[in-house]
Amino acid sequence: MKGLCKLCGNNRPLQNSHIIPRSFYKFIKSHSGQLVRVQEHKEFSHLSNSDPKEFLLCYECEQFLSCEYEISCNNILIDKQKILKSERYNDTFELKGYDYTTYYLFFISILWRAAVSEKYGARGFACLNKFLINSVKNKTIFTMQGDRLDNHVKLLLIKLKDTNEQISQTSLQEIIVDLRIEEPIAEDSDDDATVIYMVLQGFVIAYIIHDPKHPFNHIRFRKRVGILQQSGTTLIPTVDFRELRSIFKAINLIHQRPLKTRAHRIKNKITHNFKSKE
Repeated sequence: MKGLCKLCGNNRPLQNSHIIPRSFYKFIKSHSGQLVRVQEHKEFSHLSNSDPKEFLLCYECEQFLSCEYEISCNNILIDKQKILKSERYNDTFELKGYDYTTYYLFFISILWRAAVSEKYGARGFACLNKFLINSVKNKTIFTMQGDRLDNHVKLLLIKLKDTNEQISQTSLQEIIVDLRIEEPIAEDSDDDATVIYMVLQGFVIAYIIHDPKHPFNHIRFRKRVGILQQSGTTLIPTVDFRELRSIFKAINLIHQRPLKTRAHRIKNKITHNFKSKE
């Protein structure tokens, strides 16, 4: 398929690009073989071998994102040498020894892909493109206006757990919750931030986006716990997934949607045929 590349703007053959990098889907398939896809508007979940993709980038730009961001960050959430249980704080992990700009831009590049895709553009993500593209394209923390992107978009990491031990840590790592906009914590909340989040490999990755007119000190995460730090060390809180309303709803949805297997489809077909003859 030929079209305008979303990154360089040239009219070239387009690659069928992942929004969420392929490595995260590959991680699940290496454990389970196939994906189980659950959608809110469908009664059943179903097995799938395909990862969600769109025609977004030319070959050169696809390789650019892969080489500059993905290769060095693919294992960021499962690297046991970089993510260690904290000896200083309870229910906390420490992410250490990372290059801040590389890690930050890796996750920004995922948000940017969503912003230029048809699927997420319809959800209100499209307006983010103009704020993110310069950083992704030029590997810089600075926007086209010259200010720091991380003054306006903070990256929050939370490690999920199940205190009741009904869901194993391995099972939590095999859940991907697609990018979505967080529901307000309370109707009367005066927090001016927009929060977009996803779940990958047992972690919540949240983008906390502020209106440039407002300083970051209005944010509800005032202690900075979980916010990716420039220092190269970030404290990551461990939270029961039931405490996060949207995450609980998403994981609960998985248990509410029975898997529609081939046998189930055959049974439905036979039932339908009998009803047709009546």
